[in-house]
Amino acid sequence: MAFVNEWISQEDIEKYGLVELCDSYRGDDYKYVGVKEPRRKTDWTIDREREIWLMRIARVTNPNYDLPSPTQETIFILHYLGVNIEVRLWWEPVSKPKVTPIQISWKYLSMDPKSIDGSDVEQLKAILKEAIQTYKHFGLLSKKTEITEIICIDFD
Repeated sequence: MAFVNEWISQEDIEKYGLVELCDSYRGDDYKYVGVKEPRRKTDWTIDREREIWLMRIARVTNPNYDLPSPTQETIFILHYLGVNIEVRLWWEPVSKPKVTPIQISWKYLSMDPKSIDGSDVEQLKAILKEAIQTYKHFGLLSKKTEITEIICIDFD
């Protein structure tokens, strides 16, 4: 089975402790998106057969503004082998607005080193790349926008 974008069920919210996970990202440094309130309908990118999922948690805010203003730095949780790994990516539109397909570039920033202790980092990056190819730029909501093409996932 491959990754798919789908709505998170109440059963999965409870199974993976998503309310508590999202609550741990509350604060002035983050702007919530989607699930940040998992009590509301939200989506994720999941491979149920391998029990791997990717969920966007927040966008980091720019501390140089008086009011919280999100940057393109996005925090995801990659759930792999029963461990939640914080992954930070930077997204940039490559194509001009209203051009189809929308072209997005994702740049890898970091993975929480405490979470990946003993894991094969290159394998995690391959899984992340696979999940992002399905996630595109807004997960399930990507279907409601123009067709999206991921042109680059930069790990340098």
